[in-house]
Amino acid sequence: EGLFCASPSVKRKRRQSKHSITTTLDLHSQALRNRGSPLILYLRNPSSHTNVFLDILGLVILVYDMTVVPYLLAWEISMHGIYESVATLSVAYWTLELVLSFWRGFYRHGQVVYAYPSIARHYLQTW
Repeated sequence: EGLFCASPSVKRKRRQSKHSITTTLDLHSQALRNRGSPLILYLRNPSSHTNVFLDILGLVILVYDMTVVPYLLAWEISMHGIYESVATLSVAYWTLELVLSFWRGFYRHGQVVYAYPSIARHYLQTW
């Protein structure tokens, strides 16, 4: 399965679907693909191994942030050494994840949507 579903059976199902407008790639994405825009190369499948890894890493960092950070703040422990390093990595991860989310497709009615405006709108409405 590639970045875009282009098989005739998928196209036929899309036309037959009562939600065909929301289940197909919107015109902006088609225009990017047709022009060969380099931006289209950075779109990521939401079920890819990379995204699963990043989500699990985010869960680990979230647990750290929820447990260690309040402990450090409550007892006024200085953030030197490993605490400072992990805090820097945590901030870097969350900042990077915020930006990368705009290049991660999402599922709508069982189809992956890769259109930039739809991704941005979905991300801003659901975060």
